[in-house]
Amino acid sequence: MLLAAQILNYNGSFQIKDEPARFDGVNLIPADRFEKASSSDTLAVYQLMIHPMLTNSNGDLISFADAKINFENYLQENQKNGFADLPLKLIYIVGQNDGYVIPINGFGLWDAIYGYLALDSDADTVLGTTWYSQAETAGLGANIALPEWQAQFHGKLIFQPSMNGSTDFDRAPLGITVVKGKVSDVLGHSPKSRTAVDGISGATLTGKGVTDAYASSLAPYRAFLQRVAK
Repeated sequence: MLLAAQILNYNGSFQIKDEPARFDGVNLIPADRFEKASSSDTLAVYQLMIHPMLTNSNGDLISFADAKINFENYLQENQKNGFADLPLKLIYIVGQNDGYVIPINGFGLWDAIYGYLALDSDADTVLGTTWYSQAETAGLGANIALPEWQAQFHGKLIFQPSMNGSTDFDRAPLGITVVKGKVSDVLGHSPKSRTAVDGISGATLTGKGVTDAYASSLAPYRAFLQRVAK
């Protein structure tokens, strides 16, 4: 989750807006260089920066305490099937509403896939994505878990802009499309290219599964995303 939110880089170092950071025991602060974070500091930063909440069909934010729901039990009971279709859906707040992390799940070529999508404070711009559980073909579909493939998600949008560059958050298609080939070849500089990423050669069905996972997982969060984006 910290990887998706770009708080931790793929070398295991803390960062703030891509610049080196360190944990001083209280806060995450700028640093002179990247250094691998200890497991204890990583856990402490997770607890400091990532706050689980719930959202309903109206897009309201509700704490687990107010909902009288035990967080650990909620995770165990729903993690396999995902959270998007529940009356109270899981969403993580990054920092002081600095961003949001949404659990993503779906099916690849062979089995279920599970990951996270992190959004900036506008609830539209992607900070990053991770797939923490997948059983795709090694060297092909399994490449969705590689840092170099996931890196292209940074800066993409989840609400597709219109031809004039504006975004109708009520009606815009919501999700991220994994194209067959390269976005530049397939979509050029069209508005749709801003919500699309390059596919993986030889892994078309995995790409379709990833596309479907983003679409089906994000759709139930639309009310919350609209409220923030507007």
